[in-house]
Amino acid sequence: MARQRIRVRLTPPLARRVGALALAALAVAGCSSGSRSKSSATSSTTGAVASTTPAATNTNTAAPLTSNTLPTNAGTFSAGPDLINARGQHSATLLDDGRVLVVGGADGSGTLAESEVFDPLTTTWQRTRDLVANPNDGLMLDATGQFPTARQLHAALRLDDANKRVLIAGGVGIERLDAQGQPVFEVLRSSYAFDPTTNTFSAVADLPAARVWHLSGVTPAGEPILAGGLDANLTSTSSVAVFDPTNDTWATSAMQDLHSWGASVTLSNRVLAISGGDVAQGNNGNLGVASMSTQRVESIGAGGAVTPGPDNGADLIFASATALPGDGVLLAGGQLLTNNQFTVTDQTEVFDPASGTWSAGSPLDTARYQHQALAVGNRGEVLIVGGVDSAGQALTRCELFVSGAPVGTSDLAIPRVDHRVVLLQNGQALVVGGFDAQTQAIAQTELYTR
Repeated sequence: MARQRIRVRLTPPLARRVGALALAALAVAGCSSGSRSKSSATSSTTGAVASTTPAATNTNTAAPLTSNTLPTNAGTFSAGPDLINARGQHSATLLDDGRVLVVGGADGSGTLAESEVFDPLTTTWQRTRDLVANPNDGLMLDATGQFPTARQLHAALRLDDANKRVLIAGGVGIERLDAQGQPVFEVLRSSYAFDPTTNTFSAVADLPAARVWHLSGVTPAGEPILAGGLDANLTSTSSVAVFDPTNDTWATSAMQDLHSWGASVTLSNRVLAISGGDVAQGNNGNLGVASMSTQRVESIGAGGAVTPGPDNGADLIFASATALPGDGVLLAGGQLLTNNQFTVTDQTEVFDPASGTWSAGSPLDTARYQHQALAVGNRGEVLIVGGVDSAGQALTRCELFVSGAPVGTSDLAIPRVDHRVVLLQNGQALVVGGFDAQTQAIAQTELYTR
């Protein structure tokens, strides 16, 4: 059982089209030890707001951006080392020692229980279960200690504790069998912590309630939070789960409004939950946006305390929010609701912490949603990577912004959506996995260098 990989069939990995609103469809069936079961959580759209889904010395020589260097071009991408398992909808987290931890995701035929680690010193990937004497210690095992948890669309947040662990929580996947011995695909409550000093996973307290498509961040007190999202019944929730890394327990608070499919960003003094809305299942079983948040922005502080945030003035889903120096924010792309219709947008907005207001930024070169955006310097440099365009196609086009102004574009070798991007300690950015234009899971990684 130690080396068994638990799968949930995903057909297709992520089906999308753009009309009034683009989709994220999950049609699932599971298999374990030769047996199969079926479940589904699909998404579709037919109308406007009706039916509709983040140390060892590195040998690389790329220099990180400094306070005296500003980019004059958008940089370039080059091939990186392949993942052991192609995957999308995974997590990728920079560890304190400079390695990168990748957990779960889907590979096009199943949800993955396997995790792997990238070592920039050797430029290789290794499965976590191959890094420990007992392979079970390198897996997220259920309460029986025998069944490995497979998950996707979960949160992964680095803790500021002695060992700089990584908290893995929520998402969808399988971690138990039903009475007939069949794997159960469901929204997950379980949580685990990965310890990079031992390369092992250990269970921590379950979430107060299962959730997926949640927002996440870390409060000024160093508490990871999972905010909003969909619960076990695929109903939007306003609750906030607040993790205590000292006791490995959870507490709860609540937001005023619903922010499913919104954006979140961690600032020095708060976490902002931005836009999104009430996502629910319709009579046809499809997920859809029933209404948008009226309290568009909410501020989550220490202990999960929630207060109204600065209104950005736009109804968005699937946008990105990236922290700028001094607690500014760049909000980019997504799908914008205007005249009761969602359209893929090229708009950006910049939050000025001094005035507490948002203003329009320069437009993106390419309208996009479900992209990745990453701060790649300390002067407001933000790299926007991949995503889906207004024709429903996965993108190779990437863009570099500085303090809300565009610098230029560059291109990935492979179009990607549901990928992850991590800033390495040497200043390069590692693009990991995702799904390509044919919705095939991607093993190839790419390295961004300015």
